[in-house]
Amino acid sequence: MAKTRAQKEKIVAELVEHLKKMQGMVLTSFAGLTAKAEGALRRTCEQQAVKYVGVKQTLFRKALEAAGIKAELPFSGNVSALFAFEDAITPAKILKDFMKKEKEKIKVLGGMLEGRVISDVQVVELGKLPSKLELLARLVGTIRAPLSGLVGVLSGNTCKLVFVLSKIQSAKS
Repeated sequence: MAKTRAQKEKIVAELVEHLKKMQGMVLTSFAGLTAKAEGALRRTCEQQAVKYVGVKQTLFRKALEAAGIKAELPFSGNVSALFAFEDAITPAKILKDFMKKEKEKIKVLGGMLEGRVISDVQVVELGKLPSKLELLARLVGTIRAPLSGLVGVLSGNTCKLVFVLSKIQSAKS
């Protein structure tokens, strides 16, 4: 059933809100996806705080104009947008994992990262990067490693001192 004008205006208003709040976005063509696969993708997006929206390209273009984004994004027909509000590369990582695990044919059309348009190739490359949380964990590990070594060296010297003192005590007895 066709959507009424009011329904379409509501969809455009929601998209404008998402476009203004987003850190990153990826556009895909979901033609060829099964309903089961699309449901799995939606659930994965919900679990990782990413908003998944399927919409007609004309409504999406109107939302871009209304949000004041002058971007030429290469798409036609129905598209799905994955909006990230916290970690900008999360949608790209979700799609990379989804394409690898589900073996579904989903076409990445492009995206936006911090207000700049990025190509489909750049989206795929972003998906290969470690997430913000992984990078922070690596940084903490890098900082922690020399400190752990220093603690080991210092405790080793005290252990040796205690060992030498106990040998001296046993020699005197």
